[in-house]
Amino acid sequence: MATGGGNPAVAFLPAVDSHARNMPMSESAGKVVMVTGGGSGIGRATALLFGQEAARVAVIDCNERSTRETASLIEQQRGEALPLVADVSRNHDVKIAVEAIMGRYGRLDLLFACAATQITKPMADTTEEEWDHVHSVNLKGVFLCCKHVVPVMRKQGGGSIVIASSGHAFVTYPNSSAYAGTKGGLLAFMRGVALDYAADGIRVNCIVPG
Repeated sequence: MATGGGNPAVAFLPAVDSHARNMPMSESAGKVVMVTGGGSGIGRATALLFGQEAARVAVIDCNERSTRETASLIEQQRGEALPLVADVSRNHDVKIAVEAIMGRYGRLDLLFACAATQITKPMADTTEEEWDHVHSVNLKGVFLCCKHVVPVMRKQGGGSIVIASSGHAFVTYPNSSAYAGTKGGLLAFMRGVALDYAADGIRVNCIVPG
């Protein structure tokens, strides 16, 4: 699972050449999609699927090697990717990543906010630093992505934001309180953002894997 720790700033990786024009047209064809946590797990699988659908995929992850691997896999399936290394818990990183996407494509149609980290500890054994880190990546990271993406979508007349919550928001396991707290918080955050920007043509939804 992708985490937000690591690199202190956005790293600009060489963009993957596009062959999307040779792919069958789909609903996602030509759309610009930003996927956080795109270096592994659900984030990678989603980035690959959008690549197959001929979307232009900005792959965001804190791990450079994983980010490059996802971009390469998209290229192998004849898609187009813009790999960017960024820590979603850092405002500056997210701002620069969105600016890089806009600089290359001039628009941003969909944000899939999937970057997350997890600790497995009883609540009373969780340190303040561990609690803060999980919330900085899982909850603050989504806030920062939305904060920088929403103005772009408002200006262009709409867009879609999809947030990865979790079954932990409803039924969790022992030693998962910090993680479950962030995933429950994302559901409430999603409802608020959806109400704030519905009139601007921005759809905001959560998926709940697991």
